[in-house]
Amino acid sequence: MLTLTGQELVAAELTGISPDGTPRGVFTGRKLEQWPPDFGTACLADAQWDPELAAAGVAALQELGYHGISEIEFGYDETRQQHLLLDANTRPWKWIGLPIAAGVDLPLLASKDAVDEPFTAPRQSDRMRWVFLRDYVPLVTARAATVPEAAVTKDEWTALLAGRATDLVDGVHDPDDPEPSYDVLWAQLSGGSGYSCAC
Repeated sequence: MLTLTGQELVAAELTGISPDGTPRGVFTGRKLEQWPPDFGTACLADAQWDPELAAAGVAALQELGYHGISEIEFGYDETRQQHLLLDANTRPWKWIGLPIAAGVDLPLLASKDAVDEPFTAPRQSDRMRWVFLRDYVPLVTARAATVPEAAVTKDEWTALLAGRATDLVDGVHDPDDPEPSYDVLWAQLSGGSGYSCAC
């Protein structure tokens, strides 16, 4: 049975591959929480290097002859005790800000490849977490979080909102450009369905 709750819900291998098949940047992370809680999209994720998932994702893309940035998702099958390939997204995704914050700037890699100035990203930093405020708040309010040890603390929230250095990055909020955060907040307060994300 494929796990649909818990810390290892989805491990994503995020890759920038040059046209010649060279992996220029590889990132692995985990979707820790999702909204809606039963079957939703990420609202809390962390940077967690997994060399086996990284190798599996790169091999799949090379076999397909794909180049560019992509997100490859693996679900953990408890019966088989292994990760199984769920899908590959060949576009920017909701938590694209996490690999960037962790040091693997995949959009920059793609941009540099497009102008024939490829470079290789450094290894990711595993201390970073990503949160999507719009979906994380209702998850916590509904007491539906499944990984309490990963909960965002008050100190992390205040540092993030103030623009101080932190190991937490939000999917929309940037103190230098607060309007998208306002749009998300206003949509929630007004009952609207507006949607904003980095993708």
